[in-house]
Amino acid sequence: MISFNPGLKLILSDVDETLADVYTDAEAEMIARLEDLLRTNRHLFLISGGGLESILERVALKIDPQLRHLILIGHCSGAEVWGFNKQGELRDKPFYSIYEEKFSEEQKQLFRKLTDQVIAEFQLQKHPTMPVNKFIEVSHGDLHSIMYVDRGPQITLELVNSYNIKSEDGKIVDLRLPLAKRFEEIFNANDLPIEPSLGGVFALDLKIKGVSKITAIRYILDNDMAIHGYDLDLALGREAEEIEIWGDKFSTISGSDRYMCLAMPKKVRAIDFREEPVSELPTGYNILIWDGEKRLHQGCLEYLNSYFNTHGTRP
Repeated sequence: MISFNPGLKLILSDVDETLADVYTDAEAEMIARLEDLLRTNRHLFLISGGGLESILERVALKIDPQLRHLILIGHCSGAEVWGFNKQGELRDKPFYSIYEEKFSEEQKQLFRKLTDQVIAEFQLQKHPTMPVNKFIEVSHGDLHSIMYVDRGPQITLELVNSYNIKSEDGKIVDLRLPLAKRFEEIFNANDLPIEPSLGGVFALDLKIKGVSKITAIRYILDNDMAIHGYDLDLALGREAEEIEIWGDKFSTISGSDRYMCLAMPKKVRAIDFREEPVSELPTGYNILIWDGEKRLHQGCLEYLNSYFNTHGTRP
């Protein structure tokens, strides 16, 4: 298997299907391994298309409060970055918020009005988020049933039942594609800086135009004053061999984790815990497909266990 890098100081990691299953709490064993990382003075930067509340509840708040100050959270595809104080409490305000800085109250309301308009046009039925298996059971596989979550800077539609519809002629139809086209039309027509983006396996994210995981990474690493007095020694992670990227969707076709690579030197190692075609990965980057027995968050846990079950938490 790919060997753990003991010189690792800074981890840039996706959340869904990398550290935890979609809309499911991270397993206790995963939390224990993340704590092992932090106890050895490594820094964890969680960068996700998911929302802050979900990342907190499912991952960050499960970690020992004394270790949380070593964690940063870039949520909603980089629209905001948050951190914790030394007591393990969420800071009073984010390091930055493109949403609050750039959007008026009128634009925020228009965002929701137009989103509801398109949902009505496509006759979609909104459900709250839940584990995928439960949603399939609750929705009875209905093609028009979606999970809907308003994350503030981003609205996400989860098309679990309709991202791989088999048409009468045998072709696979992804309802996200005509939805994305319509959202793009209506947002542009109303001069609203929101854009649709395919996320995960079956998500459609309506996010701030131009914002990506690159935004969060570059802001934090390029703005030393932003973290002054924050007890984060990110100088530890300025050398390529001290940085690692974890994700599960690096594909140039539908993945967003590749943006973490684009924000860093090309020789920084990235581990893809999904079995993706090598031909779909961005060229020139040090992206390795995990070669263990398991995949996704189970593969990431397998990777961590391969080191910490032997070495414990020694630096």
